[in-house]
Amino acid sequence: MTTSRVGWCFVTAVLLISGCAESVSVRTSPPGAAVYVDDEMIGVSPVGARWPRAALSDPPKYRVQLDGYRAVEGRFRTRVSGGRIVGAAFTFGILLAFRSPRYFVPVSIALERVDVPTLKEATGSGSVEERIQKLRKLYERGLLTDQEYQRYRDEIIRGM
Repeated sequence: MTTSRVGWCFVTAVLLISGCAESVSVRTSPPGAAVYVDDEMIGVSPVGARWPRAALSDPPKYRVQLDGYRAVEGRFRTRVSGGRIVGAAFTFGILLAFRSPRYFVPVSIALERVDVPTLKEATGSGSVEERIQKLRKLYERGLLTDQEYQRYRDEIIRGM
């Protein structure tokens, strides 16, 4: 095999591999929020990640959390890229072998500040069970992050 043929094989392989994923980005205001995709942390905002092209047909779910702010959940959205369609037309469809006509829409979230209750405000008085139930309700309403819930729960249990 000649050097130029090896070079072309390498370039073709790189192009095929690079076209197997689509990028997605998440930005929050304020920055620094933990970003989870399908319950797996991918980083701290602003963050970008790459997902297989197959994920475009069933976009993954995301969750964004930051202490003192209401947690936000959603599902990534996709759109058809007009530029990719035009590119495919000019390349007689070859571009579609490398890039899907769809892409993930970047996510930009303005987080809503919440007054995080103190432990006493959150749980009031009562038995340990009642206080943990009250705490759980606040967590389920999105008023506490995972870390806050865990911290308050540990404090209640330590105070037994």
